Amino acid sequence: MLKSLIKKPPAIKKENPAEHTVIMPGSRFNKQQYMNTLIEDIRLNLIKTQGDLFLENVAGNMDQITGVIRQSLAETAGEAGSGLEEEIISNLVGLGPVDRLRKIPGISEIMVNGPDDVWIDVNGRLEKTDVRFGSEKEVRDLLDRIAQRCGRKINMSNPILDARYENLRVNGVVPPAGKNTVITIRVKVDEGLLTARGLLNNGTFTPEIETLLKYAVKARLNIIVCGPAGSGKTVLLRILGGYIPHDERIITIEDVYELGLENIHPHVIPLEGNTKSDVANIYTLTINSLRMRPERVIIGEIRGPEAIELLKAMGTGHDGSLTSLHTNYARQEVINRLLGAMTEGSAIPVDDLKRMIGETVDLTVFIKKYKDGTRRLHISEVTNRNKDRLPDFNDIYRYDFEKGSYVFDKPLTPELLWKMRDNLMGEKLPGISPFQGGGGE
Repeated sequence: MLKSLIKKPPAIKKENPAEHTVIMPGSRFNKQQYMNTLIEDIRLNLIKTQGDLFLENVAGNMDQITGVIRQSLAETAGEAGSGLEEEIISNLVGLGPVDRLRKIPGISEIMVNGPDDVWIDVNGRLEKTDVRFGSEKEVRDLLDRIAQRCGRKINMSNPILDARYENLRVNGVVPPAGKNTVITIRVKVDEGLLTARGLLNNGTFTPEIETLLKYAVKARLNIIVCGPAGSGKTVLLRILGGYIPHDERIITIEDVYELGLENIHPHVIPLEGNTKSDVANIYTLTINSLRMRPERVIIGEIRGPEAIELLKAMGTGHDGSLTSLHTNYARQEVINRLLGAMTEGSAIPVDDLKRMIGETVDLTVFIKKYKDGTRRLHISEVTNRNKDRLPDFNDIYRYDFEKGSYVFDKPLTPELLWKMRDNLMGEKLPGISPFQGGGGE
């Protein structure tokens, strides 16, 4: 059956036939034309023999897919096709020409701006690659394939894709939203960096900072992780979630699954919101999560009215909640961005919202990635000790670039230390600097 489905591509007459060719028994063929024909025939054969959904479960069917590819190559190319297996798998079920870029150490983003304009972010630095697509159609075909595997559609009436594909986060734009197809792929960070040990090794954490954050989570402080895009907010949020005691029930809410806390904690209910749904978006899932008997609520990133619902929950028995917020700077910008999200659709006066922030948020952890690839933190306590009860900041740790190290500013306030000791039910806090503020002892 395969021989009848897989057609040999026609010979190509060229002045230099050795260029871009695959040598077949007795003939010369254009490699790209041969590959395109072979891949399409294999795809049609798998769909015909295994069903339309077969290729959507790549992980579960990889052995069978590989077997069909090997058989097809043996029948059409003989020994000359032995080196093409990986390339065909990549084009059939992977990311095509950019697949090999995923293996580069330190890579975090792949950006396809056009067929011959592919960039990567490696350790915080942008580099143009030599990767090329054959045409705009090939770029679009890759995006369509990703959308199909994610159960989504991307077309003129729905020209933006934001989805999780395998362990990647993929954003795609097609006309009329852009001049051509653009794909941005966020590559899963090296597993070694997804742990506190990894952040200790690369200097993002110090032992005291790790201890502070671990006990802040254990003592059910409400924490907002903030920072620019690509700074590592999700990685940090995942690490903080990993500090939650294993006898507590966690509800996570994201627009695209990224946290993966269910892989490191035994009792996690992950929810995924659809931004285009009125029934199951981040806001409605936040409200519903409070009816699911959570001991902790973690929202991947707050952008809208879910912010006010989360802060209400923080102040009414669901302390120990975690979330992240996109900001370019620490301290006051965190309040401004949070207010911007909270005021969306709310008639509550701004000063009342500010007081709510001061009463419910305990810590902000700002993370920033610099051009040399390093990440640094700025950790602050949110206080409301002024006469108007408006939010203010008590800096705990910040990075001093002149000294080349973190500096400790002030300990936690007695009020926050009392809250920690109360939630820890008498467990003694370690003797690190942030916990030396008296706290009523």
